[in-house]
Amino acid sequence: MPEPTTALPQPARFIPAPLLDEVRAGGHLLEKGHRGEAVAHVQRLLGIPADGKFGSVTAGAVAVFQRRKNLPIDHAFEGKVGRITLTALEASPALPPLSVSPAGEPFSPASDLKTRPSPLSAEKIDAYLERMAPAMAGIGEAVMAAAKKHGINATYILAHAIHETGWGKSKIFREKNNLFGWSAFDATPFASAKGFPDHATCIDFVMGKVDALYLRPGGKHFRQKPCLGDATHGMNVMYATDKQWGEKIARIARKIEKEITT
Repeated sequence: MPEPTTALPQPARFIPAPLLDEVRAGGHLLEKGHRGEAVAHVQRLLGIPADGKFGSVTAGAVAVFQRRKNLPIDHAFEGKVGRITLTALEASPALPPLSVSPAGEPFSPASDLKTRPSPLSAEKIDAYLERMAPAMAGIGEAVMAAAKKHGINATYILAHAIHETGWGKSKIFREKNNLFGWSAFDATPFASAKGFPDHATCIDFVMGKVDALYLRPGGKHFRQKPCLGDATHGMNVMYATDKQWGEKIARIARKIEKEITT
């Protein structure tokens, strides 16, 4: 059930936020452009610096919380705090500090794959792939669905798939619908690679595994931070023997974001 909203235009400066009791009662939202104690209260609950200003970092942290809690929030309300989100925040144990990448920061192996915002949409993904990797076109909805379901950066998902499939040209991709080289061991890559009935099933399955095993503290292959990383930390340590694997995917991610935003 969507939360009610009083939509704001993109503000040139911060304006006073609604009172917490108004948000709890429904009919009011805390969102980008607001400032005040209500915003600081939400920031403290999220474990991020409580400066009382609702900017991109706060919106990103709210969106991550909403996905982690699987809150019934429509896409238009992601990153905004209404009655449902505030109730869930106040009912949750104190959260550890979140690392949210600043808006506009170039994608890198150190980018947090759980909190970094992505400028992609299903339509932008498919339009990009039509030009750059036609065999992969049509996966936009599956990528965005997996990003929302598992709370993973969508640009990373697409860049990982492009890297592992060689821009849609690999035999594992063409014959096994495997976009991520899942279970493709170096000695027997094609024979050992897992097969999937379709691309969407692969994306959802693999991203679920990536989230549980590599991106969550306590996961079997989690190494210091939920990022691509390198040979010393992040996914790269256990996902690939290539020590430059993380940088190669980050390079593709930078290319994607540069081309779709210019």
